[in-house]
Amino acid sequence: MRAIAVVGGVIPFAELKDFNGLLPLYRHMLAFYRNRPRLLRPLFFLARPFLSFRAPIRLRPLLLKMLLLRQCDTASLRDDAAFEAIFESQRRAWRGSVEGVLVDARIYVEPWGFAIEDVRVPVRLWHGIEDRAFAVRLAEAIANRFPNCKARFIQDEGHYSLPIRHMREILEDLISI
Repeated sequence: MRAIAVVGGVIPFAELKDFNGLLPLYRHMLAFYRNRPRLLRPLFFLARPFLSFRAPIRLRPLLLKMLLLRQCDTASLRDDAAFEAIFESQRRAWRGSVEGVLVDARIYVEPWGFAIEDVRVPVRLWHGIEDRAFAVRLAEAIANRFPNCKARFIQDEGHYSLPIRHMREILEDLISI
């Protein structure tokens, strides 16, 4: 591995002392995982039919409202191509299997098995200051722990708008390492 890019990401939840910087949905799922881990799989199976289908275009505004997004994210996701790019990958994951989604969730909640401070390759961290999924203070905390990290905190960008509006810059930054 020559370099790492972290775009709108956060430290492993297992290392978090305070969950207030997480989207409420993530806080609830984390509580389920910690207190009733056996319920998570059945809940994911119940959610699968709803999360694996393409919502009609007329329901998109309602979906965006339910996600409690910042204005910058909502504005970015009004673009049909951006909306499809973001949500099609999620639909495919849910269509594939619940097991795959559970493995992905475990990556967030379980310790990674190495110290972030031991990462020696260059790290490029990009984070929107308006990100509601992972508060900017969480991204600042991880940026400070990577020994070779160049962090960019972008004003007026959120969890979805950052990669939608800045993908070219992010890729150019990563390629330049």
